[in-house]
Amino acid sequence: MFFIRSTPTISSSSRSVARLEKIRIGGADQWLLMRGKSTRLPVLMWLHGGPGTAQIGFAPYFQRELEQHFVVVNWDQRGAGLSYRRGLPPGAMNLEQFITDAREVTEYLRDKFKQNKIYIVGHSWGSILGVKLAERFPELYHAYIGVGQVVHMVEGERISYRYTLRKAQEEGNAKALRELNELGEDSFYDHRKMTVQRKWLDVYGGLRTCSRWTK
Repeated sequence: MFFIRSTPTISSSSRSVARLEKIRIGGADQWLLMRGKSTRLPVLMWLHGGPGTAQIGFAPYFQRELEQHFVVVNWDQRGAGLSYRRGLPPGAMNLEQFITDAREVTEYLRDKFKQNKIYIVGHSWGSILGVKLAERFPELYHAYIGVGQVVHMVEGERISYRYTLRKAQEEGNAKALRELNELGEDSFYDHRKMTVQRKWLDVYGGLRTCSRWTK
């Protein structure tokens, strides 16, 4: 699903845009999905979570209403989704590089759609990038919108773990308690362990899956 190479048209209007495009950003090929009913609409760039949780493959299912009001741009960040490639230098996977990439994408979109400023939405990890971009380059953006805004990532993960553990204790869920106690509070540093914590977090209402969003 994450490696789709086409996107359906929005309308027969010559002003609409539904385009999947590969561009060179920060010395690496990176992909953009651009969709909107008119190229004259304001541009809204979505900064996905993760790092690594690319969403070009499924974003159009959730953004149809937005496409009526914006040119919605989903960018698969370096190393994620369509922008993944073997041999990407580990040293290039750092916050400053992602900020630099995001600014380059911004400049590309401003030029392509002839707009002085664009909107940015940051989700989870993307909210870190969004805040940094808005702070450093306010002249490039109309507004920044945070979704699942990160304030303190480490403390947020610890709060999430404590919440899940408390819910398991309240319910007397022996299996959940055993697995969570084996993990420890700082298990989020290990992706496999974090997956176990997220499983129980979802059970206790801390996550909302796509199936729930669509009900």
